[in-house]
Amino acid sequence: MKRVVFACVVWGLLISFAQAQQQGWQRGGRGFGRGGATEILESEKVQEELKLKNGQKRRISELTEQLRTELQGSFNFQTLQGVSEEQRRQMMDEFRQKSGELQAKAMLQVKEILDTDQMQRFSELRLQRAGIRALAQEDVAEGLGLTPAQKAKVTKIMTESSESDQASRGNTGGRNFQQMSEQERRAAFEEMRKRSDERRKRSEEATKDLENILTEAQKSKWEEMQGEKFEFPQRGGGRGRDRGRGGNNT
Repeated sequence: MKRVVFACVVWGLLISFAQAQQQGWQRGGRGFGRGGATEILESEKVQEELKLKNGQKRRISELTEQLRTELQGSFNFQTLQGVSEEQRRQMMDEFRQKSGELQAKAMLQVKEILDTDQMQRFSELRLQRAGIRALAQEDVAEGLGLTPAQKAKVTKIMTESSESDQASRGNTGGRNFQQMSEQERRAAFEEMRKRSDERRKRSEEATKDLENILTEAQKSKWEEMQGEKFEFPQRGGGRGRDRGRGGNNT
């Protein structure tokens, strides 16, 4: 039972990482972001907003299932157990690179599924979901007319945030969760929770720093690029289902 629980926890984290590749914290715009393209398209509310036809919904479902299967086949969670922090980081970097390639491949197929108007709105929704972190994407930077100095600041903020997150991710001293006592396991999860709170606070600070990079004209352009505001549903409730009401991550 413990093995199953541990597997579910780790795999859930890996899927979250993979879904966020195109809007995350890292040089070039890939990393631990929110709202990956396939995740957005799985939402019934988003599909309604895009006015997808039944055939398009079916193709999107097949695409996301294919991506999920390929992601699962690209990584064995058991290899994370009992390894050093450096090895874990290297393995996760390799996984992120692979999942980024799969996401890019999936996006090419998305462009074949959606029509021009749907793709335009989908692009706006992706920017809304990504928030100001989308400044790391080359097309966004170009659209806003960021100067070389501004791009350098974006890279610096992204890099420092990523490095800070990496440094805050502790390990279990080479022991896996199955080797821990219940008390040790609870203490480890509590420490993980505290570090997660710290990372969230740093992320909020970095978001403000990114916003301050833009001129007033660029801020207006950024709002325009996002299109009409859309209220995203809260995550959860299973594949393709929406629960409750959510907000924009801008």
